[in-house]
Amino acid sequence: MGIDEDELYAPASMYKVALMITLLKAAQSDPTLLNRELVFQGPSNLPGETEPIPRLRVGESYSVSELLNYLIVYSDNDAKNLLHTIVSPKVQQEVFTDLGLTPPANNDRGDTLTIRTFSA
Repeated sequence: MGIDEDELYAPASMYKVALMITLLKAAQSDPTLLNRELVFQGPSNLPGETEPIPRLRVGESYSVSELLNYLIVYSDNDAKNLLHTIVSPKVQQEVFTDLGLTPPANNDRGDTLTIRTFSA
């Protein structure tokens, strides 16, 4: 039983956990992935987003492993956006399928999940 279980909600930081799982799964077949360096080009925070402390520094290189730390420990959206550039849609789909989840829908409200999916 549920009340409004099919309403759409922004997954917010829960999506970051799925992103981390996706990257760790990809690292199983590519052990060098966690050491890959990515250069932070600049903040991409949207209005209303909080800025994590410490912040990523523009022009500096960070390993995927370091970015995962920023992602989870500081809920860093810049780390999320940078990591998302190297995520394979196929692997991400597999992670959601393995977890019994429907991937977030990209629509006019952004990435969304139903509360039923979110609670799973």
